[in-house]
Amino acid sequence: NSNINKVINIGEELYFPISNYFPLSDPETFRKAHLIGVLNLTSGLFREIIIYPKEFHDKVWSPNDVQRNILFTDDAIYISFSKSKYIYKYDYSGNLLNNGLMAFDEVKEAKSFRSNPNENMFQQARNGAYHTLIYSKQSRTIFRTAIFNDPPLPINSFTDLAASARNRTIGIIAFNEKLE
Repeated sequence: NSNINKVINIGEELYFPISNYFPLSDPETFRKAHLIGVLNLTSGLFREIIIYPKEFHDKVWSPNDVQRNILFTDDAIYISFSKSKYIYKYDYSGNLLNNGLMAFDEVKEAKSFRSNPNENMFQQARNGAYHTLIYSKQSRTIFRTAIFNDPPLPINSFTDLAASARNRTIGIIAFNEKLE
């Protein structure tokens, strides 16, 4: 999870990524788990905002496929999930403002949760994933990175995984704060 040093202070409140721990095998998990914690620095009160988007609801997911990268700007919170084709934009009250399709065809949709962690890892390597959101404050441009195999390869073992390294491609999508 790429959430290191991802904290912002807005007025009297500190916003930061959180993880609620619920079983990934439970389809209700992604209706309950919050993504952002808010600490009021004056009162000491803590609250949680923003749950997983609807595309995650009533499904079970691998831990590899629900990783997220959160970007705080002065005006909004942007969230990219490792297997979602969308970028989600929220205000600091936790309201969804917009989502935008920012995808590579090479990054395939996640399959449902498997109890074997190796199979989850191989599946993510086969299907690619979105990784980091990078923000240029000067140009007000956001960059979404993805890693995938080009061409696609079967990955069913650690040997296959190691051999796929030479076909790894890094893709970058640039867009503005309006998700255009």
